[in-house]
Amino acid sequence: MSFSSLPTLLRIKQTVCYYLAFLALGLTTGAIGPALPHLAEQTHSPIKDISYLFVSLALGYLLGSLASGRLIDRIKGHPVIIAGLVGMAVTIALVPLTLDLRLLIILAFMVGLSQSFVDVGGNLMIVWVYGQDVGPFMNGLHLSFGIGTLISPLIIAASLELGGSITWGFIGLAMLSLPAAIGLLKLPNPTSPVNAQTNREDQASKSRLIPLVIFIMLFYFVYIGFEGGFGAWLYTYALETGLATQVTAAYLTSIFWAAFTFGRLLGIPAARKFSPGTMIFTGLVVSLISISLLSVFSTSPVMLWCGTFGYGLGVSTLFPTLLTLASQYMTLSGRTTSLFFASASAGGMFFPWLVGQLISTFGLQIMMPAFLSIVLSAFFIAAGILILGHRLITKAGKS
Repeated sequence: MSFSSLPTLLRIKQTVCYYLAFLALGLTTGAIGPALPHLAEQTHSPIKDISYLFVSLALGYLLGSLASGRLIDRIKGHPVIIAGLVGMAVTIALVPLTLDLRLLIILAFMVGLSQSFVDVGGNLMIVWVYGQDVGPFMNGLHLSFGIGTLISPLIIAASLELGGSITWGFIGLAMLSLPAAIGLLKLPNPTSPVNAQTNREDQASKSRLIPLVIFIMLFYFVYIGFEGGFGAWLYTYALETGLATQVTAAYLTSIFWAAFTFGRLLGIPAARKFSPGTMIFTGLVVSLISISLLSVFSTSPVMLWCGTFGYGLGVSTLFPTLLTLASQYMTLSGRTTSLFFASASAGGMFFPWLVGQLISTFGLQIMMPAFLSIVLSAFFIAAGILILGHRLITKAGKS
């Protein structure tokens, strides 16, 4: 079924299911950070060793990203997403029940693998459903992810307050992964739309596209480092520095994801009014200002809360907006999209681990300057993307 003939009601049903899938994805993603000290305690592991969970999680995501894109090209998108949702439900429920660090690392790998199927599949399906009109819907998809990450720490905090453990919170998160899987079972799969971008790519050689693809991959590599890495270590940072208690640190993490969610909500109307390039650089500037304040006023609890909110707001729309921008420069296949997400997972594997090692060596005071450096590098990479994209369009127009 082509994009042009896809019934409006069917598109709505598909979109709702994709949004529910990303809500579940956000729930599982947002739970890891607040649970980190408890996972270290239940496995009797120091923070330096428990940080290897991030490596395993991202490695599973990396391999899953590469596999899922090819699977979608060869078969269909919905079975891949459903497999990811069921995998997330099973693995996330087992996390608080695992007492051995080695088994927990293996389980983290399976969580990451499952998450990648949902992430790659959902992003690609929403592009195929809406084509060149995807901007607001893409931000809506990632808004659903943000809502999940916002709710998740609250569920973990409630589980701690009511039962003294994270077990029931994780089981609840697992159950919330299933509604989207059930809904997608009943819906047809969208197919890759044929649009004006195809003609552009026919005129542009692969040698012209390769530098742009590499720069986009680089941006996603560092982006996950300063978005997911910050969210993952924020709870531990606030708790260990004495700037928050166990419960308020969970709420602080929720504030980060609340700002993240609010930013993606604003991104829906903003995508209709502003260009993707403008939105990307605005987000990066807000992120730089916020993380600079967190670095300078590192002992201020008030600044910690304010800077965390501003940082969450700044990074919120970068991921979906760049994917929208990429879809304007090239037709997104499963293979190309998987490269972007594989790069993101590599960043998710490297940077949280790196921050953990830096904290172990230099102390927690190194955390905010480290993230400042990562955001600054993303600023220059984004400039390279816009330059290369502009050159690509200009050369295609002259051909």
